[in-house]
Amino acid sequence: MKYKISIIFIFSFVNYLAYGSTYIRPMPSELRIVAPADARTVYDANISYHIHESLFKQDKFSRIYSNLIKDFNVSKDMLTYTLILKDKKFHNGEQFNCSLIKSNLDHFVKNKIVGYKSLKNIAGFKTSKLNIKNGKAGNICEIKLSTPEPELIKKLTSFKLSILDKERNPQNGLGLFKVKKSTKNKIELEFIGKNSEIKNLNIVKANKKRAMELFKKNKAHDLFFYKLVDSDISDLKFKSTKMDFPKTYFSFLNYKTIKKKERRKIIESIDWNKLVSKCYELKNINHSYLPKNFLGHQKNLLKQIKHKVSKKYRLDIHQTDQNEKCVKKELEGYSFLKVRILPIEKSFNDWVNGKTDIMFTFLESDANSDIDFASAFVENNSLFLGAPNIKLNEHFTKIQKTTDLIKRDTLLKSFYSLVFKDYVALPLFHPSEKLYYNKLIKNIELGVNSYIMTTVNEFEFE
Repeated sequence: MKYKISIIFIFSFVNYLAYGSTYIRPMPSELRIVAPADARTVYDANISYHIHESLFKQDKFSRIYSNLIKDFNVSKDMLTYTLILKDKKFHNGEQFNCSLIKSNLDHFVKNKIVGYKSLKNIAGFKTSKLNIKNGKAGNICEIKLSTPEPELIKKLTSFKLSILDKERNPQNGLGLFKVKKSTKNKIELEFIGKNSEIKNLNIVKANKKRAMELFKKNKAHDLFFYKLVDSDISDLKFKSTKMDFPKTYFSFLNYKTIKKKERRKIIESIDWNKLVSKCYELKNINHSYLPKNFLGHQKNLLKQIKHKVSKKYRLDIHQTDQNEKCVKKELEGYSFLKVRILPIEKSFNDWVNGKTDIMFTFLESDANSDIDFASAFVENNSLFLGAPNIKLNEHFTKIQKTTDLIKRDTLLKSFYSLVFKDYVALPLFHPSEKLYYNKLIKNIELGVNSYIMTTVNEFEFE
């Protein structure tokens, strides 16, 4: 009996050291710590989500709860929201206060961050100086509205609206994880909250092969950020959970550098079915902007026509170690393409500056939202992937206003039909939506939360 007890004790001790103290998460991209409003990739967003906090949050059942706010009330005319702030300090000791709420929301509007129009009913929106003032006490903040906004609190749950310090230092947050050390290949975060088995989170850069080797040796806890096929997982010991979040691979064409007629020729001349079936092991692809079960899903049938494309165009494949070498080899077979594999941020910068013509990449929502994708095709957002189109802006405004799901679905389908006719964004396929993680982690239930917006301290261990 003594023997059995000691064995159990040792096993539990080893599990704690390996799985309860430091959580190791591999990612296939260069690691960066950026402000939530500046996060352009799922990698940036997940890292930042561990460090920063928004005023309110939504749980996995879509219930809104106060996060940095102790309490709030709304005036009878619904034009003044009074927020009572929690006593919170940044990781460097700086006090969280009302002026920081104002400076962060002003920054969001002034720089036209994706989704900035969600704050349009706050007084001062047009001048990018929102009417947000200190109340009578130091921990009270008042937000004045120009017109009533019943969904203001819900909109303040947006991760992009997380509160940064006065210097806007992305490494100094209000979240439960503090930055210990960061390089482009490894980020070490320390858990500073209470009651968690996780004491540290180490995020390491690793290609898929290396990540799988670490996982097999119990030196990585999940493979969330990798596209795995049957041949990858055949000899892995893992648990998995299904994801229900929109993710779509695209070919984006830059309206600034390619005329509409040429964009159509390029799209119709490439055998996308062959590329996808060879590089992603998928037999049938459908050109839908959103997967099934999401509002706005519809199939767009693409004609396959060979055109004469005389000019050479620069095409970037985003470097995520997700089959891009195969994609590059396939696309190099087209004489009108100059193909290169680039880090995501470098490619996005070249896109904005007109130095790249086409991008092969994916969009993935950081929330259970069917309008996240749509916002990327609306002008005046920080990352614009469409072409100027007044009708699109009008549709998007209507989509944001309606709460009728049937009407929203109809508007989204019409919206994406307009995008398709501009030949700026061809949706290719939706990858299998599964998360793979270590067997000693209990089954992960995300609800309506995205895995991108889930911190590792929320996981439980067997």
